[in-house]
Amino acid sequence: MGQQHITKKTGSERKISFETFADLFYSETNMKYLENVVSKINNGTAILKEHNIIEV
Repeated sequence: MGQQHITKKTGSERKISFETFADLFYSETNMKYLENVVSKINNGTAILKEHNIIEV
């Protein structure tokens, strides 16, 4: 399956040849969570703990 075949298939299907998705980091739920965390850090009520970095 060469590049020409992929191009023809993409052109005939009238869509891009890769999937796209929404970035969940910017979801309304996550933004509210992050705002809450920042608020706790700013007013001194956050409980911050050191942890080991896990290699993947």
